Amino acid sequence: MKYYIIIVVLCICMVTGCKKDNSKSDVATDMSVTEKMESGEDNENMTLITVDEFKEEYNLSDEDIEGYDVEGMIKEYSLTREDFELWNLYERMKLDAEAGIRYGYNLDTIIQKKCRTATAEDDFSRARYFVLEVETYGDTDGDCYTKNIVIDPESDMAYYDASKTDFSNCKKVINLSDEQMNQIKNDIDRMQLANWESDTLTAPSYVPGEYAWKLYIVMDDTDTIKYSGNIPGKELEQPIDDIIELLEEN
Repeated sequence: MKYYIIIVVLCICMVTGCKKDNSKSDVATDMSVTEKMESGEDNENMTLITVDEFKEEYNLSDEDIEGYDVEGMIKEYSLTREDFELWNLYERMKLDAEAGIRYGYNLDTIIQKKCRTATAEDDFSRARYFVLEVETYGDTDGDCYTKNIVIDPESDMAYYDASKTDFSNCKKVINLSDEQMNQIKNDIDRMQLANWESDTLTAPSYVPGEYAWKLYIVMDDTDTIKYSGNIPGKELEQPIDDIIELLEEN
């Protein structure tokens, strides 16, 4: 009889242990993109989880995740299997939805931590985004203002003075004509980036009224080309000024 009771108890434990708890209340939900990216790993070096693995981990059906962008969250936070133990991803997804967070607009995620320089084989017409980070110098030392400009060639849209965490949150959204978009692409081609000896042509001057710039050419989720310089700088940097002037006039 004693052995029978032990067997019954073990069976109950095995059955209840198979059911995963969606809440995982003992796991943190306060996860940020910046925290993930500071690990130094880019998406290309990670094996991200799949939507099916997410559903299996939290015992979810298709109906449970209807209306949620699970795939977007996985890419946004570069989620791997070890994150299941570190974070409550199910609760994080719900909190993000309640806060109105949209995935795919965070520049910390879009721009890879490890960037490269251009090669002659690069076709910038296939770029996903052109991102400009412009730092304008003020009248006093250390006084500067940074603004982000995101250009989306696919939609012919530009986001001027955009938030780094959500570039759709910006001072103005510009609908670019085909002519303007072609001008921007031609300006970038004029820079002849593949011929530069390094990724920086002119070092920052910190002269009031001048500005430093960084150009990120996002080719895809795992490939970002980066260059930087100063305006006024050398002749090859003039196209950056032309692009900013074009956007400011809109």
